[in-house]
Amino acid sequence: MYKIATPGSYLYYRIVFTASDNTFASMRNIQLNVDSALNMSLVSTAYPTPMVPPVARIVLQIVPTDAIAINTDVTAEVSRDDGATWTTAALALASSLSGIALYEDNDVNLSSQPSGTSMKWRVKTLNNKNVAVSGVVMQWS
Repeated sequence: MYKIATPGSYLYYRIVFTASDNTFASMRNIQLNVDSALNMSLVSTAYPTPMVPPVARIVLQIVPTDAIAINTDVTAEVSRDDGATWTTAALALASSLSGIALYEDNDVNLSSQPSGTSMKWRVKTLNNKNVAVSGVVMQWS
């Protein structure tokens, strides 16, 4: 068995067969084990808006492998000043189907944040829970 000399997270893997005594190379079994990213923070790029939004809406589409407590093991935040200040959303289950759950907060009050027109969202997974975040929607008004 061959071990990767510098294990880590990579976007691509390449397998190179070099010349040997045989005129062909074969691969019988290959397995790449990817560890889940526990306690991660996902931050969006900035979305410019022509006005200072007082309210935002955020929806998370997640697949929890472990049992989770929403707003404890998974949190969502919204910023209108390019991530300098964050307001935590109070997520509630909107729907669930075949292991995919939608959590949302339709009324994230941004009035306590400094004025700004650069919207961002941030999702955190905490407490070493295995959660796949497969979609985030943010809207503002």
